[in-house]
Amino acid sequence: MVQSEKLINMVIDTKDMAAARIPVIVLGAGTVGLPLLKRFQENHKRYGVYLISDSKNLIFNEDGFSAKDLEKIIAAKTNKKELPLPDGALKRDYGLEDIKRFLDTWGKYFLNKGTPQIMADVSPSSDNLVLAKTVLETGGHVVFANKNHLAGSLRQFRELTKTGRVHYEATVGADLPTIHEYGNIIRDGHTDIRLEAAASGSLGKLLSGLEENLFSEILWQLTPDLETKPMIDLSGRDVLNKGMISSWKLGFPHETDNGYVNLKSFIGDALEHYNTNNPCDPLDVNLLSGAVKERERDGGMVFREIIGDKLDEYYKNLFQNVLERGKTLRYLMTVSKNGIEVGPKEVSVDSDFGRLRGSDNLFIITSKINGGQPYKRIIGPGAGSGDEVTAKAVFADIWTAADIIQNQGGYSL
Repeated sequence: MVQSEKLINMVIDTKDMAAARIPVIVLGAGTVGLPLLKRFQENHKRYGVYLISDSKNLIFNEDGFSAKDLEKIIAAKTNKKELPLPDGALKRDYGLEDIKRFLDTWGKYFLNKGTPQIMADVSPSSDNLVLAKTVLETGGHVVFANKNHLAGSLRQFRELTKTGRVHYEATVGADLPTIHEYGNIIRDGHTDIRLEAAASGSLGKLLSGLEENLFSEILWQLTPDLETKPMIDLSGRDVLNKGMISSWKLGFPHETDNGYVNLKSFIGDALEHYNTNNPCDPLDVNLLSGAVKERERDGGMVFREIIGDKLDEYYKNLFQNVLERGKTLRYLMTVSKNGIEVGPKEVSVDSDFGRLRGSDNLFIITSKINGGQPYKRIIGPGAGSGDEVTAKAVFADIWTAADIIQNQGGYSL
């Protein structure tokens, strides 16, 4: 507790940091956090990263970490080591209440200086929602990469976004400006809005790859790109979260408990087919998820036995039958006044979605404007997955937040 008080008092007594650089907090120093820190290193004259946390520790520097400090931090985390302690910095174990008190005190300090802080949440932790609310309460801006904070409920989405200081482009389109375009459509008074999108880079790679390859071969290559919990991607839950956020931003109050949301897993039919034909040797999502996460075990033998031997034939036949009809499968989400539909869908091989390859995302919005005139907006194709892509989108949102602060007179740079 003494160290925590010292950490907070350092802020109270600190020099006039706000006159120099925009104060930034980075929560998460993992696969997305690392490329994000590299961008701050390249732009250290504009941004002062004062606090960095991972799941175990946080480090704080009252003067902001220098470019050399960030270089050391990046090197340590790249080699999967603990956050280092640069000269002049303070380090302590990660504690939610401690960091909450710190952000509250620091935020008030900077708000009084006319220089609100920016918090970038690139961690999968659900605890960070509390910290985000603390930053917002002290006039700061929050940038989310974590979809779960916004997709939990309509009430929570509205509570967070009503301030205009929550930025979340990375949660839906990654490198594509979907949230921005949704805002334009609502602002301009469009009606009969309908969104159809291939919104998963991982499932995009998987389904386009299945046109020519075995399921186990593509999944083996794809595993490093999947979410921390593979079934979040394979079940379609990640796409559904994007659909919920898109729906609410477009003005549709659909929620999972009001009958307007339908999710069909990509992997569900394959498991049902296998289990129906092999009742004595069932395959469930936990077994499948474990095989994906531990694909290297026994030289990949377990992966091949559980996935290759049991599911390859199903997907080979499925895609062969679809392709013979000039069609293919894509995992799509559809959002309209009628609800949210998420699942695999047959499309023509010559269609916009059928031509997608790899991790490219594509969003197609149709609507009416100016008394019924048809409108169509195509966003993409563009990269829909990858740590670098996500970090790029997060940094773009941080840049936007910084511009807003500057335009409000908070900085003179």
